[in-house]
Amino acid sequence: MRFYDILKHFVATLGFIFASAFWGIATLPSLIIFFKWMSMSSNLSYWENITLTSILLGVCLFIWLFSVVILTGLLGFIFRPRNRNGSSYPLYSSTTVKWAILSVIQRLASPFGSLFAATWVITVYYKLLGARIGKNAMINTHKIWDAYLINIGENAIIGGNAKISGHLAEKDKLVLAPVYIGKRTVVGSNSLISPGCKIGDDSVIATHAVLPKYTEVPPGEVWGGIPAKKIKDIK
Repeated sequence: MRFYDILKHFVATLGFIFASAFWGIATLPSLIIFFKWMSMSSNLSYWENITLTSILLGVCLFIWLFSVVILTGLLGFIFRPRNRNGSSYPLYSSTTVKWAILSVIQRLASPFGSLFAATWVITVYYKLLGARIGKNAMINTHKIWDAYLINIGENAIIGGNAKISGHLAEKDKLVLAPVYIGKRTVVGSNSLISPGCKIGDDSVIATHAVLPKYTEVPPGEVWGGIPAKKIKDIK
């Protein structure tokens, strides 16, 4: 156990160093555009130069944020596990270390994910990380973890700041369990969907609801509360 405690702190330190370098690399497209502009703008008047440069800085910031999100997704695509069925592993094991590394990778983009919520960018990002997302599904949250374990059906709506996770720590074990969200299902804002949950088609999980681990919601039902329970059927 002592070895894994040391390894955990070592990996975290490497993560800080890697994040600094990664965010720096992500600035390359913006820097290329900015320095190209600087070489072209010398003949402009002072106010023309400062106005257009201000606008360009905003564009460069957006490009940097976009680059961070997409590059993080590409890293996740390379390193994510291919096992979508989940299992339990000793808390101090090589599998847990790999899971921790992938979690650190995802955190590279997490601070900026809310800017791209409910857009095609966040959908592409989660698909790169391994999520299975059906056609026309709307993802309005940047708080989906263990994306390779998350399955979202067609036309589903995931509300703002909803939290969906495929992992938990339990009795000295890391438990990984897939989450299934059915077609046309609505997951309310600020709700919490725990590992192993299965939500049927055409269901609604109310705002702020907490769905405990391995809960199964039948199709066409409304669930809410903490812990979430059936409120009514959808007619």
